[in-house]
Amino acid sequence: MDGKDFCDCGEYLRWDPTGVFAIPAGVTATAPAHATSAPPTPIPAEPVLLVLRAPGGGAPTVPLAVATSGLLQGFVRNQTKRVDSYTLRVSGLPEAWVEISPASVHLLPLGASGDAHESHFLVTITPPRDPSARSGRHDFRLEAVSRATGAVAASAPGAIEILPYHELQLEALPEVRGGRRRVRFTATAATTGNAPIEIEFGARDREERLDLSFSPPRLLLEPGTPADAQLIAKPRRSHWIGRPREQTLAVTAHAPGIPSPPTQIVAVRQKAWIPFWLPPVLVVTAALAAAFVLTRPETATMPALTGETFNAAQRATARAGFTQMPVQQTRQARRRSEIGAVLQQEPGRGADARRDTKIVLVVGIGRERARVPNLEGLDVDEAQTALGKAKLKLGPASGDGRIARQAPPPGEQARVGLGVTVWLK
Repeated sequence: MDGKDFCDCGEYLRWDPTGVFAIPAGVTATAPAHATSAPPTPIPAEPVLLVLRAPGGGAPTVPLAVATSGLLQGFVRNQTKRVDSYTLRVSGLPEAWVEISPASVHLLPLGASGDAHESHFLVTITPPRDPSARSGRHDFRLEAVSRATGAVAASAPGAIEILPYHELQLEALPEVRGGRRRVRFTATAATTGNAPIEIEFGARDREERLDLSFSPPRLLLEPGTPADAQLIAKPRRSHWIGRPREQTLAVTAHAPGIPSPPTQIVAVRQKAWIPFWLPPVLVVTAALAAAFVLTRPETATMPALTGETFNAAQRATARAGFTQMPVQQTRQARRRSEIGAVLQQEPGRGADARRDTKIVLVVGIGRERARVPNLEGLDVDEAQTALGKAKLKLGPASGDGRIARQAPPPGEQARVGLGVTVWLK
């Protein structure tokens, strides 16, 4: 087969073109009439020949790790009787992954002197290091588009095999949570790799005073999609009287053969059913309250509230002796640090005012909007955690116990930093 591009069956044999073509079936070769005249160039069945191979002549399938480049070699030949230009492109892969050099070729007709009717080119494929480059086989086609007709004149198949990689992330919130019988934490896991992965959660406390469980204990993570599990911590013994006991937990996530993310540390603050100081404090509190009611002045001094969150400012006014809940107003924040903070107060810092005076607090909000979470049934600590995730703040809060209703309502879009008003049962 030396010196031939094609077999008698029409199959392409060589990578380096020789300029010799197979004689079509049914045609009998004849000797030239004159030894000095060139034989007529046969017209191949394919008007344009397009071939794609791996370096060294192998099949055009390249195994690739993300963020690395794979190289394929291409060859195009104009087997028509007209001059044409061809734009080379790849379909089936994102355009940003592929570079073809040269991206277009101008070829003379078949039979022109020299090799001006054919050209070699290189195809470089670089999948990015992100979840869009999913692991596995990705088939594509190399196409030569004729500028004369606008149609695909020829195509050749190819494939890349993207190798999997995994990067596991873990976050446990809140950092500290208190309770008497059980507390709950949220463990959020995510993979920034390019292949699904099944992980298993783990948790332990050094003193082994807690029963720990996850719901669910395992998660199948899809690339780029975080998933949550609930960590439930139950004290093995009741704490009847005394100060809160704080116990730290180490929260982990792991999968076979993959580096584990950093361990997350959270704390359980086990509250006593009866604080040891409660009986004497009740007596003293009752006496002080009676004395305060009888002797308290009619005015109070306004504390400094700028820079505080609305909820912290509300507590400060109550401690100062003011009886009215502050009114929240909003203003566009000029700096990120002002979002969610009190920018202006009325009455001002140090002013003496009646205890039932109207207090107005101007809170800075951002331009972005966030979806208001559902706070009904939560206590104040849980509500602050939920609002913090949504980039919102806890606003005016009246009552005691768990939240009965809220404004704005759940699902509404609110400016980042806005204080959500809640009414507690």
